[in-house]
Amino acid sequence: MTRTSLALALAAVLGPATLASAETSYFALTPRLERSTVIDLGTVRAEGAGIVNVYLREGGQPGRLLGSVPVTAGANMDVRVPLSAAPTRDVIAELVVNGQIVATRTYDVAAR
Repeated sequence: MTRTSLALALAAVLGPATLASAETSYFALTPRLERSTVIDLGTVRAEGAGIVNVYLREGGQPGRLLGSVPVTAGANMDVRVPLSAAPTRDVIAELVVNGQIVATRTYDVAAR
């Protein structure tokens, strides 16, 4: 089997798994947060044990990492992430399971 054929076969197998991950892992809270050094993301549903990383939004992309918190498989209620500093602009939360980003959400940060 050539490398190209192997890559195509791997993409065909992994493609549906990525779609399934997007359906079973998500952030459930509304996308507006208060400016604080601890943010409440509400319920986070994860397909497996993982971690939520919160980044400062820079140019529409994740920038500086502000904080992280581990989550378990299933529904994680009242997920609160301590941050290194209160964000001065919007943030992006990423849910990472098995080294893969399975959910992403941008949150508007309101001034206190």
